Amino acid sequence: MLPGAQLVFSNTSFDIGNSLNTTSSMSYKASQELSEYFGQNTSNFGTSNSNASSFIIVTNNTPLQNLKTYQELYSVNTKLSSYSSTIKGFSSMNSIISTQESILKGFSKGMKPLISNATILMTNFNNVSTIYNSTAQLTLGLPAFYLGVYSKTDGNKSISYEKTIGLAQNSSFRQLSTTYVNILSGYWNSSADTSPNFVKTMNLAINKTLGNVTFVNFVSSAKELKQTYYLMGSIDQNVTLSSYINSPKGSILNYTINLISLQFSANKAESYFITDVLGVTIPYLVGLSFNLSQPAITQQIQGVTTQLVVNAAYREFYGNPVISINKNAITGFIQYLTNVSSLEAYNAYIYNYTIFQQPVMPSQYAMSQLVGIGYSTTLIVININQSYNTTNCNEITSISGTIQKNVSNSSVIVTGSETLNGQINNEVTTGLVEALGIGIFLSILIVGLYFRSIKAAFMPLLIFIFSAMISLGLNGFLYKYVLHTQLSFITPTLLLLLLLGLTSDYVVYIMARYRKELAEGQEHPTVVSSRWAGHAVFTSGVTVVISYIVLWLSHVPIFSDSGLTNAIGVTTSIILANTLLLAILHRYGRKILNIKDGKEYKEYKGTPGQNLMTKVGQFSTGKKNTLIIIFIVVSISALTFYFITPTNMDIFKLIPQSSGVQSIEAVNASFGGDFFDRSFIVVHFAQPLIYANGSFNLAEMQKLSMIENTTAHMSGIQGIFGPTYPYGNFISLSSMQSYPGSTAQMYLNQSRSFIGANSKYAEIVFETSSLAWTTPASVTVSNLNNALSANTSNLGYTYNIGGLTEGFSNAYTITASSFSEMIPILAIAIFIILLIQLSSVLTPVRLIIMVMASVIMSLSISFILFHYIQHLPLIIFMPMFAFITLLAVGLDYDIFMISRVKEEVIKGKTEKEAIIISVKENGGVIVTLGAVLAVTFGSLYISTLGIIQEIGMSLAIGVLVDTFITWPFFVPAVMLMLKKYNWWPSKIGAGKQ
Repeated sequence: MLPGAQLVFSNTSFDIGNSLNTTSSMSYKASQELSEYFGQNTSNFGTSNSNASSFIIVTNNTPLQNLKTYQELYSVNTKLSSYSSTIKGFSSMNSIISTQESILKGFSKGMKPLISNATILMTNFNNVSTIYNSTAQLTLGLPAFYLGVYSKTDGNKSISYEKTIGLAQNSSFRQLSTTYVNILSGYWNSSADTSPNFVKTMNLAINKTLGNVTFVNFVSSAKELKQTYYLMGSIDQNVTLSSYINSPKGSILNYTINLISLQFSANKAESYFITDVLGVTIPYLVGLSFNLSQPAITQQIQGVTTQLVVNAAYREFYGNPVISINKNAITGFIQYLTNVSSLEAYNAYIYNYTIFQQPVMPSQYAMSQLVGIGYSTTLIVININQSYNTTNCNEITSISGTIQKNVSNSSVIVTGSETLNGQINNEVTTGLVEALGIGIFLSILIVGLYFRSIKAAFMPLLIFIFSAMISLGLNGFLYKYVLHTQLSFITPTLLLLLLLGLTSDYVVYIMARYRKELAEGQEHPTVVSSRWAGHAVFTSGVTVVISYIVLWLSHVPIFSDSGLTNAIGVTTSIILANTLLLAILHRYGRKILNIKDGKEYKEYKGTPGQNLMTKVGQFSTGKKNTLIIIFIVVSISALTFYFITPTNMDIFKLIPQSSGVQSIEAVNASFGGDFFDRSFIVVHFAQPLIYANGSFNLAEMQKLSMIENTTAHMSGIQGIFGPTYPYGNFISLSSMQSYPGSTAQMYLNQSRSFIGANSKYAEIVFETSSLAWTTPASVTVSNLNNALSANTSNLGYTYNIGGLTEGFSNAYTITASSFSEMIPILAIAIFIILLIQLSSVLTPVRLIIMVMASVIMSLSISFILFHYIQHLPLIIFMPMFAFITLLAVGLDYDIFMISRVKEEVIKGKTEKEAIIISVKENGGVIVTLGAVLAVTFGSLYISTLGIIQEIGMSLAIGVLVDTFITWPFFVPAVMLMLKKYNWWPSKIGAGKQ
């Protein structure tokens, strides 16, 4: 059975949230729908790969605005990235630093060719503008200059010519300019004296000069002048001398704009770059280039280019849900990037400036996924496709820990999807080992003192070991290979401690009867012990087994598998107590009890404390009326107190403040909501949300938008994500078209990601303001459920809510409902068993009522201890499990008493005499059994898991109440009051009164 026993521990789940999900709950149905229609394997956290693991590093008091802190986070991020890549199964690492690295690197690479292309474009524009402008100065500027001098010198042709030819000789077109002026002045001189309109006369002279044979031949003799000649003619045809004289730059600018616009409009690639990428018009660019010096210097080109690229960046990232432009840093970065490579610019900025000083940064949405409010708490998430080991955890913790050393007042918490489970595993395992150690030690001590024998002291331990190995083995194989499911984290602890306590009870009770039969000289002590003590053990054990089977069939979260495992364990213990134990006693009983072979046990004085227990029996039977009144008053008071004390599902408050819990609380405090345990809604519509052609069904999308708005505005919800809230804020389908193409596509893709493969299904993810497992979160989700259900018929949809909060609420509802159903079923089942075993109708009813009253008393005491004194939450599982266990276990001692009383009545004793004898002879053993069982259950209090503490102490208190109050005082009083009706309809002891 050892391999099977190992399977129990290797097949145990320490995921508390997942243990709460039951197949009949709404949260389970939502998870199934999410898996089926969205391809997501879910736990209780909404969407997660069940085969994946993750490390989550939470840094507190690490303000990103501080350069030193930012650099420390950057260094740690780099080291974590480098180490994580060596972990087998590593898939990705997400942090605000890695996000910023990706954004800045992509931005730098994207802007560099944009800068280069814009620079080339502006240089070309300026070169063309320079050529056009200088040619215009030649074609129109020299004539205009001539006229200016002519008018200032009162028509002095000589001075006008000399100054104009001097200007021509200093131009870049010296030979061409000189020839042009000489021919032009000749035409001017021949006609200027006869014309009153000098501008018109000069215009005519220009036309004649350009057509002059000498000038044409001169230009034709030099190939490099031909293009200039053609441009001169174009300028003469398109720009008048009068307009040039009035506005030299303006007239040629308009001409240049028109000419270049025609040229570039024909080039689709360049036209797209200018209008769609840079977001400006060609005339605007020509104007910019024309207004620079001609030719422009590098700094001028770069200045214009920088502004163009900055504007292009604003245009490109307008409305981008992930990236935002930093207006205070973008211009300086583009200027710097102009002269260096994209990698150099990236390296210069990524480490030497904080995120808030860099040109681009994560949007508010992207920031909120990794940084808390106030930018002082950050998350680093390392995703791995398989389970990680302790070495990985230690190394990542070591790397992350340097932040605390180098950043004052900071703190770092390392947790993850497996870390919390691992911590609970350690707590449970440590608590189990310690509790078993204490329980075994005290059991040996108490039993040894009771029997005054070292050998007898170890008999319960021996039978416990066999019972534990067999039951663990059976359960291991059953759950692994038959049921194909995992045990909850609490099951092994409850199984082993229950087995230790009950096995000790059964063994001690049978051994005590065996010793009594030896003392009385019984010829077959083993047979008699089996007939009476063994029968009593069997009867009481069967009630325990039935109780746990009912628990198992109820499918209560976390505890239902304890029902089956405990039933198997107790059955094993009963069988071993009635077979192996009796065989050992038959063969070695005298040696175990230190009785020498062949010697009568003359020194036997009875069980310890018989004189005291005789007085207790006499008191209980003598004061029966008073005790019955006290019993009724105490029972009613306890019942009232029980019902007015609230229970809940705040289970994580009963878990030690491990790094896992601390990280969740820290993130909740700084992010303003439960970031880790988001809930979700899967909505099913009558019609598809997306048609086969890919377009949206606007009518159904309108309904979905109403559901999302209802969710978003629900009190207690921090934020939502869904088809119309793709990045946490509402956006209509029509408004998406106002964004740049790539941005609009991002919104569309994100929206469609919340619509299932079957497009009649949509997912809405929401985050509660309070931690998912707390009562406020449960109230919020309940209110949301009510709001959504009110519109299902009007809008024609169905839905299921999933996630940890709904899972906890479902678990509470199911547990409360199952609890109320289990009690009558259990009572009826136990009644039938006792009816058959005791051949009595009233005694089983009396037993059940009194044990229930005893359980209520003990639970009330537990409530006072935990809720009113220690101010701890009372998880609903505690009273449920304690009630079921104590109802079954509490019957043991009553059955032991009933069996003894029945035996004496059959022998002819009156009820009173039989009761006193039973209390006298069973008192010592019952006190011993109760002490063993109480310290066994009580040892669970050393566990650091509050839920195990509560269960252990409630069971211990219940055993103590039953052992020292109910059994010795209330039970005898009630039995004596019933007298012969104890056995009705049997005729036991008739006529003996």
